Formats: sequence, structure tokens, C-alpha cells
Amino acid sequence: MAGVLLVEGFPGAGFGLEQSLRGLGYGVVRCTGGRVPSGGCDLLKFGSCPLVDFANVIVFWKGPWGRFVGWTHDCLDVLDQYRSHPRYGRIPTVLVGFDDSEGAGGSGLVVRVKSFDEKVILDAVLGFIGPGRKTADAGVT
Repeated sequence: MAGVLLVEGFPGAGFGLEQSLRGLGYGVVRCTGGRVPSGGCDLLKFGSCPLVDFANVIVFWKGPWGRFVGWTHDCLDVLDQYRSHPRYGRIPTVLVGFDDSEGAGGSGLVVRVKSFDEKVILDAVLGFIGPGRKTADAGVT
């Protein structure tokens, strides 16, 4: 089963996408992309992330607003760390709502989705992991 790490720039952004992917038999792990009660993102704190270990594709869903009050970092900060990481930066990535200059690092394939339409986003994700996909297995070993 292919896995998707969904990094949300605002709470609940990817709920419908998660339900659609699960309905198709894919595993999904969600990350807030911002400050959490445990003190923040493991990747930003320690340089690694246990959530990404099963992911064949990462979806970064940026909110239409800036950083939330009280959050020490946001989805863009997490994206920059993933894309610059020697291993995680090779994982195919779908960027939802990002400017063209954001998330440019890394060597993995990137698809930018300007629309917040979940059907368009789902199609982009399935382009990496769905039946008849154009790429080889997206997993990183």
C-alpha cells in the first residue's frame, strides 16, 4: 500500500483529500505543519521525521493565510526542511497553494497545484502513486 504524508498549513485543510485517498486504499498520515503540544516538528528540531518513513509522496497544503499566532513555524518552514533534506528531498511532492519560488529545492519530482479543488489535488497525488502512474515506485530507501 502506498503512503501519503499530508502536511497541512492550516488545521483540517486536507480532510477531504485524506478521506478520498483512504477510500482508494492508500495510507495517509497527517501533520499539522505548525506548532504542536509536543513543542514542534521533529524534522525542525532533530533533523529527521518518523512520519515520512512510510511516505511514497508528500503533500504540502499551504493555507491562504500567513502564519497563525503562537505557531513557531508553519508549513513553508517544514517544506523548506523536507526539500533540503538529503533523503526526504527525493520524495515526490505535491505543493498546494504555493508560489512558484517556494519549495524549489530538493531533487525529487514536484507538482504544483494552484487550485484548492480536492479533485485536482487528488489527481496530482495519484499521478505519483496511482494505477498507470508515469513514474517508478516513488518510495525512498
